[in-house]
Amino acid sequence: MLTDDIATADAEHDGLYSGYKKAVNGFKNLPVENMAKAAKVLTQHIKNYAIDPKMQLDKETGLLMNFIDDLEKKYSSEVQTLSLGAFVTALKAANEKVRTLTATRTDERMAKAVGALKASRKASDEAYRLLVQFVNAYALIEGDSKYLSFIDYVNTEINDLTQIGH
Repeated sequence: MLTDDIATADAEHDGLYSGYKKAVNGFKNLPVENMAKAAKVLTQHIKNYAIDPKMQLDKETGLLMNFIDDLEKKYSSEVQTLSLGAFVTALKAANEKVRTLTATRTDERMAKAVGALKASRKASDEAYRLLVQFVNAYALIEGDSKYLSFIDYVNTEINDLTQIGH
């Protein structure tokens, strides 16, 4: 159910990241020395991270977390010089939204997997009990000798499976 929300949030943080890169690039050739210098530093920062909006979403989100942290701390003066604080704030919020939504989806999937495994186990246990009842009934009617090798085989398999589980 969260896939559409994740896609929307992903598009938002991709757009903000792209806009940030374009804004930084726009300042590189500015004839104001301190602004051009700040743009050069931030351009190198962008190159160092090499974030591609088409990369795997969790990887992109993790890289952006570190990227944004750098912008808020290590490169805060450059961000301030170019007045890019609004980009950083919006990018951080969008990235956090993606991270939260993907974590929620993962938690939901884990809960479903646990419930599915529990239901499967219950169904397989019930099927085994039914098989045992049928085999015991046939052994009672037709005699044990016809079913002893099958019973021993199944008991050995079940014993082996329970040993794996411990």
